[in-house]
This record gives sequence, structure tokens and C-alpha cells, in this order.
Amino acid sequence: MACADRHRVGIAGGVKFLTHDGSAFLIREARPRAQKFGTIQVGDNVFIGENALILPGTVIGSGCIIGPGAVVRGHIPENSLVFGNPAEIVGRASLHLERLKHHPNTMETFGLEESERRKKVEAHFRGNA
Repeated sequence: MACADRHRVGIAGGVKFLTHDGSAFLIREARPRAQKFGTIQVGDNVFIGENALILPGTVIGSGCIIGPGAVVRGHIPENSLVFGNPAEIVGRASLHLERLKHHPNTMETFGLEESERRKKVEAHFRGNA
């Protein structure tokens, strides 16, 4: 993999990385100072959708797509397409991306001024109505 492609991770709004288990307060009678923590690892070329929650101890492999609102825990293998609560692997991210490349609603609008992008999107969907 080329260096330019490494560590590219997109994180949408509202995503939370939870690195502790707040339920540890329930054992405070036996262990008054107890807290439990877990690391989170995210591979290269990963996208995490809006409002996803990544729980402690999670490992997300390279090339994964995590859908919006997913609650993710455990080990997610490379190239996984993940959705749901609890999160489930529903397919391969590479197949999703291939379909995205050729989908009729995928448009060349990135980097355009907001007004120009709006015009293109509105015209596109008026034509598809």
C-alpha cells in the first residue's frame, strides 16, 4: 500500500469512541477505586458513519466501512461492511465501493462551491423524479 493511502480514516459527526466501562461503579463496594478501560484500534482506509459508537476493546481492520448508528465491539476483520445495533458484518466494503463508483447518484461535486454543488444535485434529482 502506498504511503499516501495509509492512515486515511474518515469519521462522521457524532461518532463516539468509548474507552471505558462506566458500569465499574457497580463493584465499588468490593473495589472502591475500580475503573475499567479498553483501547480501540482503527486500521487504514476506514470510514465510520454518523453517530456510530465504538466500544472499548474494539479492533477495526483496514478497509472497513462502519454504517451510521452502528454500535461496534470486538474484532472487525479487514474489508468489512458493518451496520446495526448491535453491529453486524453485512458484506465486503470493497463490493460496496465498487457499486458506489457506478451508482447513478454518485456525482462529481466534491470541491465545488456550495451554490454550484446545490445546482448540480437539484438538477440531477429533478431529472430523476
